[in-house]
Amino acid sequence: MPILLALLAPILWGSIYATVGLFLQEQSPVWVAVWRALPAGILLLMIHPTKPPLPAKKMLALSFCNIAAFFLLLFIAAYRLPAR
Repeated sequence: MPILLALLAPILWGSIYATVGLFLQEQSPVWVAVWRALPAGILLLMIHPTKPPLPAKKMLALSFCNIAAFFLLLFIAAYRLPAR
């Protein structure tokens, strides 16, 4: 079972490029990144709904650098790869 869990991460990570290349060519990379990160963020807020330990400005800057910019750059790169 641990081997299957270890295999799951690279399989899901690699499927990003195939999904973008085959199904999401018409969408903007910004919206694809939003829809990729939004469900996880909502789920985490439902599981642990507490106030963050940092001030709001620092939390926004940290979340932008850690999640938003990363996913945006990831999908921009995926859109630039040849699909077929």
